[in-house]
Amino acid sequence: MYERRIFWSEFETAKMFLAPDDTATRRMPSKHVRVTDYRVREVTFSDDSRKVIQLVEISYYKSDNLSIKTIMDEQVWEFVPDRGVWLLKSGFPNFD
Repeated sequence: MYERRIFWSEFETAKMFLAPDDTATRRMPSKHVRVTDYRVREVTFSDDSRKVIQLVEISYYKSDNLSIKTIMDEQVWEFVPDRGVWLLKSGFPNFD
């Protein structure tokens, strides 16, 4: 599950949840990012239930700076019926 991969900072493995045609400009998170909390705050489904927008609160720190930061990540997920999977269209969280 994507949430677990992000929570455990397994970003390389989490790439398998990204849509292949992802045009998001968000890059792969640094290996120094350590997630401490991941909470889904809001979920909105499209009328046809093939698209979901999730608002997720993520707390993290970087191993070279131990202060904890919290961001709100708006995730756009789309269902791919021929594969039976949900893919992330909005890219990785922005851990600046």
